[in-house]
Amino acid sequence: MWCGPPSGSSHLAFGSQTDEPGSVLGDLEGLADTGLVAVTAQGRIDLSAVASVLGEVSIPERALRGGLVLEGAIRAALLVENLGAFCDLPALDGWLIVHVPGWDTATVALLLERLAAVPVIQFGDLDPNGVRIVRHLRALRPDMHWFVPDFWWDLIDKHGQTRAWPDDLDVSDCPVLVKVLAERGLWLEQEPLVVDPRLADALWAAIT
Repeated sequence: MWCGPPSGSSHLAFGSQTDEPGSVLGDLEGLADTGLVAVTAQGRIDLSAVASVLGEVSIPERALRGGLVLEGAIRAALLVENLGAFCDLPALDGWLIVHVPGWDTATVALLLERLAAVPVIQFGDLDPNGVRIVRHLRALRPDMHWFVPDFWWDLIDKHGQTRAWPDDLDVSDCPVLVKVLAERGLWLEQEPLVVDPRLADALWAAIT
């Protein structure tokens, strides 16, 4: 499966989206600035060099369980729920973009263990499942930031989908926007936000 990053960027991406379960797939074009290297007992490999030839890199879960280490400068890790948004995200120098499809978090949990000193941000849909995914991921990474930028309010009328929220889902600890969506019976998917020109600045602001 191919989804290439913006040309000439330092975009770094991993995603659990291969046909074989228990692996992470990444498109890692233009990584000279981060110098990301994978190290195992068998040796070292420059992931940017691999990606320059193949366009993507797949790392099996067994490699992570076997002690694979990532070496290089990573500014932040962005966890993205949907594949379309993952593919369309703009360039973010030094960021690790991780596709986390729903509850498929076994492999990303192993990756997060290697990112203890790196800020982690969750970017997903604002719907009941999105709330549950945030809570599930925070059990793995309690300091994870939930990305709900203020300008998402501007998208409610145009992109809000009329769909019910379950009565037994407690949103009292959620951002105000999520509470309003639940009260109004609306869901917001993340894809329209990806093409908003304010996105990159909002992501950088989330880690400063």
